[in-house]
Amino acid sequence: MHENPGHSVFMKTVEEIRSAEEKSDRAVSEAKERADNILRKAKEEIAGENALVQEEITKYKNEKFKIGKSEIEKEVLKTLNKAKDTAEKTRKKHLDKRDVSTLCKSFISKL
Repeated sequence: MHENPGHSVFMKTVEEIRSAEEKSDRAVSEAKERADNILRKAKEEIAGENALVQEEITKYKNEKFKIGKSEIEKEVLKTLNKAKDTAEKTRKKHLDKRDVSTLCKSFISKL
């Protein structure tokens, strides 16, 4: 068989094109794989950072709640003390009135 020189050049060109396409496909595939790895690592880092930020937020909120609770407890104690004082004064007034009333009755009955 006799080969046509144009045919072998054509086949060589086809092989070169196929080889170039395969290299291109491999390069694209490798680039996608590297990009996927970078994206995965970035997502993992972001998730870790978010977890740390959430922990800090929780600590901050707990501290603020603790401070608020302390302030509320102080106000409640002030209010309770004030109510006790008022109740004591009211009791004394009531007892004083009762004593005066008893003395008046006793005095009037002796007349």
